[in-house]
Amino acid sequence: KEEVTTFLKNIDITEKEINVILHCIEAHDGRFKAESFEAKLVHDADTLDKMGAMGVIRETWKRTSAGWTSDQIAEHLEKHLKKRMENLYTNEAKKLANELNNNLVPFFDELNKIIGGQIK
Repeated sequence: KEEVTTFLKNIDITEKEINVILHCIEAHDGRFKAESFEAKLVHDADTLDKMGAMGVIRETWKRTSAGWTSDQIAEHLEKHLKKRMENLYTNEAKKLANELNNNLVPFFDELNKIIGGQIK
C-alpha cells in the first residue's frame, strides 16, 4: 500500500482521488466492504472476471495448485460461483453474473451426475 500511495502522490491528482483509488484497491477482492461507487464498480468488475466458464477454469487451477482433489473441486465450484454472485453490489453486475452462471447449468448438471455416481 505504501508503494502505491507514494506513486499516486507523485502524479498530478488530488488527495481525495488518491483515497478513492486506494479504497478501490483495498475493496476489489471483497476482503473489505466497498463503500464508494467507484470501489463497488471495481469490485464487481473483478468478480465478474472470475465468473462463468473462465471462473470455473481459474478456480479449478487455483484449487488444483493447492492440492485439492477433483471431487473436492467439483463439490466446491457451484457453491463458490453462487457465493461470488451474492457479493456483487450493482444490479448490472448481478444481471451479467446471472447470465454467466446460467450458461453453466448444463455443465453443473452433468458434473453433479458424475459426483453422485449416476454416470460412471
